[in-house]
Amino acid sequence: MRSFLTLLETTAIGLTCVVVFVCLQAGATGFRVSGTFETTRPQGDGPVYAAAGCFTAVADSCNWRIRTTRFDEALDYVEAGSTNDGTIYLLASYSNTTHSAVAAIAPDKTFDIDFGFARIISGRVPHFDCGEHLCMVWLAYASGCYFATRTNNLIEPVYWFGGQYFFNQGLVLPGQWELAEAEPHLPSRVVYFNDGFIRAMNKEGLPAVIPNPPVYSKGYTNAEFQVLGYAHLGSWQVPNSFVLKIYSFKPSGSSQTDLMATRIISFTATNVQLLQASETFIPELQGKTTVTDFRLSRTNPLASYSYQISNRWPSVDTLLKSGVRPSISVAQNLGPNGTRKFIARTVLLFFVGTTLAVILTVTFKNSNKQRGKRKE
Repeated sequence: MRSFLTLLETTAIGLTCVVVFVCLQAGATGFRVSGTFETTRPQGDGPVYAAAGCFTAVADSCNWRIRTTRFDEALDYVEAGSTNDGTIYLLASYSNTTHSAVAAIAPDKTFDIDFGFARIISGRVPHFDCGEHLCMVWLAYASGCYFATRTNNLIEPVYWFGGQYFFNQGLVLPGQWELAEAEPHLPSRVVYFNDGFIRAMNKEGLPAVIPNPPVYSKGYTNAEFQVLGYAHLGSWQVPNSFVLKIYSFKPSGSSQTDLMATRIISFTATNVQLLQASETFIPELQGKTTVTDFRLSRTNPLASYSYQISNRWPSVDTLLKSGVRPSISVAQNLGPNGTRKFIARTVLLFFVGTTLAVILTVTFKNSNKQRGKRKE
């Protein structure tokens, strides 16, 4: 009898867990995932370490927010999000680094310094040179809605490709993809093909499109995304391991398939769970932030708007009414192929350098004043 009761209790507990899980799953409309990534650049006889970091992603239907942090960068983090309204907001924070530098030199002084820099772009696919890993995480966890709307074999690349100009023009490449049958129907494999041209900014900082060498004139496999494993949340299937390999042609290649891997980026999820509460998908501003706004770049690809904000993201109408005039964006001031510098580092060094210069100037003046008083 006791064994029978024990069996009933065990069965009841098991059924309760199942019912609770089913209820949780029924109430969930999205998921949250966190993990790590590592980039290697194959050279010689083996891969060479290039970069590593961590990521978090929240996806709910076609809404998403993703944050990445590179361990070798001075940036605190890079975060982007969208509410499926055709606008993507990026926020790159260097607040901790700058405040630490200020505190180390002038702990008793207060300076009006920037929290970070931001970008606003129009579109469904994120493209940011300072947040390339973020864009790859989007492909794995938030691109289902994008692929569901594709009516041809052309797709936008998520890896950095030549310059912001080409993305503002809606650059697409031939591609192939497969979506998982289980919800939320994320891609299990994506292949991007080069279309026969090299795209880069020339020495004058202007976009240039150059034909590939003859053997690659019909293009080649430019990148391949592949899911290696899944986490199962009830009937949902979410990637917990994936890789993106980027290829380039060999200068002395003999065929379209004679390629070399230039980067291999591996991602591993350490935690995957269903969402049970509402989320904020637009990055939250933490203070004074310099923005480069590309929302009007479709009519003039080299134009952008630069301004500062501190507590809210402006609408296009607000931007136009503010009197801010378009300018050539820093993002367009790129060198020839292979010489581009990360804007994140450039902006960071500029503001940190400016801040330190101000601090040193103030300290020097105060020191001179004190010396003058002593002489008197």
